[in-house]
Formats: sequence, C-alpha cells, structure tokens
Amino acid sequence: MKNYEARTQNLEEALLSIDRLEAKNLINRELETCSPFEIIEKIIAPALENLGKKWENGEIALSQEYMAGKISEELMEKLLPENSPARIVS
Repeated sequence: MKNYEARTQNLEEALLSIDRLEAKNLINRELETCSPFEIIEKIIAPALENLGKKWENGEIALSQEYMAGKISEELMEKLLPENSPARIVS
C-alpha cells in the first residue's frame, strides 16, 4: 500500500506557493507508478480538501484557495483530457 500523505502535502505546498511547474512535476512523477484516477483520488482531491479546511479556518487566503483550484483543474485536464475515453462513466 502506498503512502499518499507526504505526496498530498507536497502538492499542497506547491499549490499554496502558486508553483504550477512544481505541481506539474509532482504529478508527472506520480504518473510513473500511479494511474490518473489514482492520482486524482488519492493526491489531488485530498490536497484540495485540506486547503478548503484551511480556508474555512482562516489559515489561508481566498486567493490561495482559488489559485490552488485553478492549478488543480489544469493538472486534471492534462491527466484526463476532455476527449479521453477514460472520462466516460458507464
């Protein structure tokens, strides 16, 4: 079983720093051993949930939450492009 906690934390830090390149590099490294769905479910989604809680608690600014969401959206679009057959839910 893989430990995703450190990976999620690393992504959170990149997102809070608005470091698109680092976030992209982290995800690209994960693609070597994980599926796109696994990355989204186990790394990106938990990172965004944690950042949402931090915003609710006043620990980060709304602008940081917004930019983290935008960068994550870009990452997920690259993982699963709009025309990807993997996006089709049966």
